[in-house]
Amino acid sequence: MRVIEIRDLDEFERHRDVWESLWAATRGATIFQSYDWIAIYWKHFGSTQQLRVLLVFDDDRPIGGVPCTVQRERRRVGELRVVGFLNDGWGSFYGPLGDAPRATFQAAMEHFARASGEWDLVDWRWIADVPAVTGPVTSAFEALRIPFQVHPYSQVALVDTAGGWDAYLAGRKQKFRENLRRSERRLYERGDVRHLRYRPLGSRADDGDPRWDLFETCVRLAERSWQGHSSNGTTLSHGTVLPFLKEVHAMAAARGMLDLNLLYCAEEPVAFAYNYHHAGVVQGLRVGYAPEYRRYGAGNLMWFYSIDDSFQRGDRLIDLGPQYLNVKEPWMTRVLRTCAFRHYRLAARSQLLRLAHWLCHGQGSEPVVPH
Repeated sequence: MRVIEIRDLDEFERHRDVWESLWAATRGATIFQSYDWIAIYWKHFGSTQQLRVLLVFDDDRPIGGVPCTVQRERRRVGELRVVGFLNDGWGSFYGPLGDAPRATFQAAMEHFARASGEWDLVDWRWIADVPAVTGPVTSAFEALRIPFQVHPYSQVALVDTAGGWDAYLAGRKQKFRENLRRSERRLYERGDVRHLRYRPLGSRADDGDPRWDLFETCVRLAERSWQGHSSNGTTLSHGTVLPFLKEVHAMAAARGMLDLNLLYCAEEPVAFAYNYHHAGVVQGLRVGYAPEYRRYGAGNLMWFYSIDDSFQRGDRLIDLGPQYLNVKEPWMTRVLRTCAFRHYRLAARSQLLRLAHWLCHGQGSEPVVPH
């Protein structure tokens, strides 16, 4: 095994074809792991981080890739240099590219072990807590005899479509279904209701129009909703991310991965659901509605129409994201936990942080120390 470490976008560009081939071979790959998303993200937010994209080769054959950064994070013991996935919370799940995750993780950890002077903590977050995903990570740590801890990280609301729309809807609580019907009836009293879903096939199919008019409609609705008053800087209309999201929007349309939903009443836009999609999986990004339509249940009706349409289109999974589970609970069919695998450098401050994590989480932190 050999590892190539990429530290700037110019070098990453030279390996673009290799990265995209690994992305295409990755089960469950998302737009957030694609070359284009990483390049756009780094252009807008890379100034506060250090790029560490790893390509793993078996002889001359590329078998895996790990998009990483080193960034400074404030922890209880002070500011630490943290190695982790290049994600910043945009996607629900993360992991290495390629079809050899164990070998890729092992090569990545060996690589960072040799560069231990550049970091204080390796923190692999957003790992789906299922054996097929956590197993290769655990095996890689154990093979290298590196001590690590596993911590719960987030919970993601999912909608499975395998049983069909009728069975899914029948599985929602009766009171919830009655409220939906009541909201729909009241909304129709104000005018005709129409759901528009824009999902271009991509530029290769000569269908990559970004439809900026629809994007701007979503932004205007976000500005009018609670998102317009949010200060966390990640909402669709926030000035710090809007230029980034606009560039990603054009890219997603060109790649055939854009999924934009608008709900109209009397030809007036009242709600939106802005998503990405790939290989039958819808990745929810942001939702919102006009505040004057809150009493009509516009937000729930937006989900109702878009989820129904996903069933009809043959989408196999809808990822509603990790936040606001109380709002998503009526829609989801299951919750999938993610976890974080952490390894602390053998330095006093890193070990103090490890102790703080253990004291905070207790037995739930699941410390693992190989022989």
